[in-house]
Amino acid sequence: MVHTGLVCRDMAAAQARLSESLQLSWIDDNREEWPLTVFGKSVSLNLRIAHASNGVANFELIEAVPDTPWVTAQAIVQHHVCLHSP
Repeated sequence: MVHTGLVCRDMAAAQARLSESLQLSWIDDNREEWPLTVFGKSVSLNLRIAHASNGVANFELIEAVPDTPWVTAQAIVQHHVCLHSP
């Protein structure tokens, strides 16, 4: 398993909460354009994504974007599990 992906409504609040509860160290926090296919349509989304680790588990935190798969009514919600396979 590479990481657990989470979606949040407020990046700073989620980072603080996860840092405290899971003892995470944040590796990066970037905002960049991603060319994606969302609901069958080609789009370019400006996504804010951060990565963290506690030495045992790795996490990807994505700031919510309305009308996309990256949306949540909760403060933080599990979105995906990333696996690596050769």
